Amino acid sequence: MFTGSWHAHPRHAARSGPRAWPSTNPRTVSGRATTTASSSTLRSPRTGDSTGSPLPPGRVGAQVTLHHTGRHRHDPLAGAVKPPDREETSPIGPGEEPLRQRTVSAPSGDARLRAVGPRVRNGGWSSGGRGLTRAVRRVAREGADENAGRSGRRRWPLLTAVAVDSLGTGLYLPLSLLYFLKVTDLDLSTIGLLISMTTALTLPVPMVVGWLVDRLGPRLVVAGGQTLQGVGFLLYLTVSGAGSLVVAVLVATVGLRVYWSSVFTLIADQADTERSDAKDHWFARAGMMRETGVGGGALLTGVALTFDSARVYDGLILGSALAFLAAALVVVLMVPSTPHTLPPADGPSGHRALLRDRPYLALIGTCTIFALCSTFLALSLPVYVVQGLSGPGWVSGPLLALNTLLLATCTAALTRFVRRRCTRPRALAWAGGLWTLWCAASAAAVLLPSDALVPFLVAVVLCYTAAEMIYGPASNALAADAAPAGSRGTYLAAFQYSFAVANILAPGLFGLLFSQDRLLPWLAVGLLAALGAGLMLRLERRLPREHRTPEHRGSNPWDGVPESTA
Repeated sequence: MFTGSWHAHPRHAARSGPRAWPSTNPRTVSGRATTTASSSTLRSPRTGDSTGSPLPPGRVGAQVTLHHTGRHRHDPLAGAVKPPDREETSPIGPGEEPLRQRTVSAPSGDARLRAVGPRVRNGGWSSGGRGLTRAVRRVAREGADENAGRSGRRRWPLLTAVAVDSLGTGLYLPLSLLYFLKVTDLDLSTIGLLISMTTALTLPVPMVVGWLVDRLGPRLVVAGGQTLQGVGFLLYLTVSGAGSLVVAVLVATVGLRVYWSSVFTLIADQADTERSDAKDHWFARAGMMRETGVGGGALLTGVALTFDSARVYDGLILGSALAFLAAALVVVLMVPSTPHTLPPADGPSGHRALLRDRPYLALIGTCTIFALCSTFLALSLPVYVVQGLSGPGWVSGPLLALNTLLLATCTAALTRFVRRRCTRPRALAWAGGLWTLWCAASAAAVLLPSDALVPFLVAVVLCYTAAEMIYGPASNALAADAAPAGSRGTYLAAFQYSFAVANILAPGLFGLLFSQDRLLPWLAVGLLAALGAGLMLRLERRLPREHRTPEHRGSNPWDGVPESTA
């Protein structure tokens, strides 16, 4: 039987040495082994022999005490079987008060020592002990809390850039067609046709962007996309006719495609510097900042438009341009660079590897269904409430504002809750189930009396919003993890087509079905959501297996600890 404890102690901070991660097996250490944040060379207190190499700089040091008695037992720290031997104990020395227990973690991508536990007597190290499981999870959370400051410092520049970029988008959204009606003599149908044709010309851009990201890295490509958007909006100020309108929209839309085709790779690369499941939290935080920026920008524009003046319109467009350029500066100057894996010199990569990757193509197709669901609320709610339910027209605005508020404030908390309880494909299946319920409830609203309609619609929007909060981070994290490291840019750029196709199909699908019957859109989208949930459950077995951490409920507390380091 083994018992053991890990304690950080300042006495060990003085030991240092320029060595790498331990390549020898810690089972050769007799008695007490000591690791430190700067050197962490494993030493025997009895012989003074060095038996290993240090942890990387910046990792948490620890004092290890191992005890065993005369049965063969698996050593969870070394991945080895201890032979029957005399009992070895090495308690903490006189005057050595242990500090707060900490977690020793490995560099990103290395499945080395990840789980530790406190001093547990009476068999606490036994592999099936509940006390150890709880201890490992508790200490893992403490280690995560300690690293939160460092990860937060790394996270805020990129999240700031996302928020500022989204502010520029929010300032422009209410002006989409109104601005060109104000500054040109073109009619609404002509403006709409020109914008649609110009937007269609940019559809091939993401595949080129993915190729560039694989070779140059995502950071400068993201900044380039934001710069193009800023230049495009500056060109909006010069629009006077059809030709100048097409040029301005083309530049801005190309920048938009470049940004969205590369920013998810940048977020995934930044998340790779943290623990293995950090992508979900990064994407959740980025989504919250995006909703905050878009909502804040739209609110400012709504207030400004109460003053119907050409200068106000020009000022809003200029504000959008400056926001995009400022976001590009933040990315270039403040977002830290990360190691980037280049495509392999031999073997398929990029587009050739993507076209052969059937599970990933199936993931894109399934997420296109979910993306169609995620675009339907803002598109359908105002029309359905007024024309389908004969309800009050004022209710749509507050309901959409409630959706935005919840997305901006609660996404990270719900993502953390779901991530601890199920895998990403199953989380997406849950989102599909919630969207199916949302469609059924929306269709059932026709049976309600008018005085119960508004409270019922609030509950319906809450159901939709929960599905959207689950879907966004889980889908992006799953797409990033399922992509090969050397082709992540191409894969994630292709994954963005799920949103592009959904945005193209949704308006026509809703209009066609609603014109036939007010319940047909809900029937069609509900069936699609249920189909997507079923497909995702079947697809889970074909996608790369996720790493499970001690924080995941029901997981093995020693997941991530190597079976052998020999």
